[in-house]
Amino acid sequence: MRRGWAARSSATTGAASSWRRSWAQIDHPHVIRVHDFEQGGETLLLVMEYAAGGSLAERIAQARQGGGAIPTDDAVRIVREVAEGLAALHAIDIVHRDVKPSNILFDGQGHAKVSDLGLAQVPHGPSQRSLAGSLAVAHPGTPAYMSPEQQGTTGYLAPASDVYGLGVVLFEMLTNRLYDNQRPGTRVRALREGVPEWLDDLLARMLADAPRDRPWDGAELAEALDEGQPEAREAETAREAELKRRQAEAERQAEVKRQREEADAAARRAAEAAKQQPAWQKIGIEMISIPAGESLYGENKEKVTLPAYSLAKTSVTNAQYGAFVAATGRGRRVTGRAGIFLKGKENHPVVNVSLGDAEAFCAWAGLRLPGSRSGRRERGGRTGGSTRGVRGRRVAATVWRRGG
Repeated sequence: MRRGWAARSSATTGAASSWRRSWAQIDHPHVIRVHDFEQGGETLLLVMEYAAGGSLAERIAQARQGGGAIPTDDAVRIVREVAEGLAALHAIDIVHRDVKPSNILFDGQGHAKVSDLGLAQVPHGPSQRSLAGSLAVAHPGTPAYMSPEQQGTTGYLAPASDVYGLGVVLFEMLTNRLYDNQRPGTRVRALREGVPEWLDDLLARMLADAPRDRPWDGAELAEALDEGQPEAREAETAREAELKRRQAEAERQAEVKRQREEADAAARRAAEAAKQQPAWQKIGIEMISIPAGESLYGENKEKVTLPAYSLAKTSVTNAQYGAFVAATGRGRRVTGRAGIFLKGKENHPVVNVSLGDAEAFCAWAGLRLPGSRSGRRERGGRTGGSTRGVRGRRVAATVWRRGG
């Protein structure tokens, strides 16, 4: 990167010597390094450090195109770094005189650097009046970023002039607007919500008309920024806490949603399983597994071989039989002698059930009567003592199913 300017006066050689001496003293991380000087006639060329991160002017333009402005935290950090760079200049009595977004560059890590010292006021250098006599005009610079004294006087400028220019830059970063186009005394908080009060107050001081009302130089400005940072850090801490709270709430809601979805899925699986579940399981009949093997049967103790099967642990209850009646409409309502439902005896064995209704119950439940034809055939061709006569009817004393 190269910068140069042409000085058309008899003071060119002396001015160049002053600038050479001054720049030789500057070695600061927030000031663009000048590596070499080349003078050709009345033009002094500067060989300067390359800034890979572009300029602040480009960042402001990008934010403006996106419909926003530089984030407040970024703006404060940039101004803080530029203030440090200006402090290094002010420490050796150099006033930049052209602080503006295009003269604030960034290195590859995004750190701000003051650049383009071509219009700088150097110590023991010629004043504007000494250069042009009574015809002298105001100081050089970029009008929109010049302090009132830089625009209206020809004498030496104080470092506070650069502080004003940096205030204009900060105002533009936060609002995307030039301070010169606003009503005098406009506060940045009137144009952008969320700007900390301490920063609004400091910016108002930076843009004060009188140099004595501003931070005097870059060092004082950097201190003022540091003093305001605790409030900014507290606000940042609050923002981080709120962000964490929102994230935790989002995670909690996501977990609740996941659990609800799992519960719904489990309910659907249970419902599907219930559809496929045989009726005997639904009504709570417990089965005992009987392994396959030989058994002695009957009065003659005849040896028979039985396959594995399951036998009901208890007799069919009034409640279980009632579920069959309610589901199919078949069979008589379970009542006592007076025709009243057997209240309080739901878990008692059902009685007064015909053989036909008992077989219908087993067909509905997916079971077999031990004494039924299919039961005799599947269990070895013999009739067990699982049914008995009660006043001309049959009682379903127990039921069974094939398999263990």
